Amino acid sequence: MTSPQKKLAKSLEVLRSQQDRGAVAIRSSDLTRTHRERLLKNGFIDKVMKGWYIPASPQESSGESTSWYASFWTFCAAYLQKRFGTSWSLSPEQSLLLHVGNMTVPLQLHVRSPKSRNKITSLPHNTSLFEMRAIDVIQVDMTQCGGILETKKICSTAETYSLMVAPHNVGGIISDFRFNIA
Repeated sequence: MTSPQKKLAKSLEVLRSQQDRGAVAIRSSDLTRTHRERLLKNGFIDKVMKGWYIPASPQESSGESTSWYASFWTFCAAYLQKRFGTSWSLSPEQSLLLHVGNMTVPLQLHVRSPKSRNKITSLPHNTSLFEMRAIDVIQVDMTQCGGILETKKICSTAETYSLMVAPHNVGGIISDFRFNIA
């Protein structure tokens, strides 16, 4: 029969392989239930939210925030990539702060995405993600986007995300006609 230490060692090998691949945000599906429960019980991973974990140090006392703050940005990037693909961005203010090297963890990270559901996701240590839908209506200007075929591509993409499309052409024939009959 395998000793508890050998079982833990096997779980740590699995965790190490995740870390060797650069994973900071670990999804439930990345570990078997047995490994996940064993690593969690022994303090080698911390739960961030349902289905998501980060590596931790078993020497950290309960409530210690070091592993969370050290992995915040990498975790958020991996979580948002999985949730929204490439269709997301940080708020302009947060983007500027990161651009100048300010890596301070905000209490609430504002994320824009057309796939968002306008909700707050609680994270450890009183931090959260506020996911806001970035676009309500796409106003396509055929004269600016490249013509009818490009407009059709934009409309198809908008339909994929269940977004409304409205034509927009401030100085075009349609707007001139509308103003002339008014």
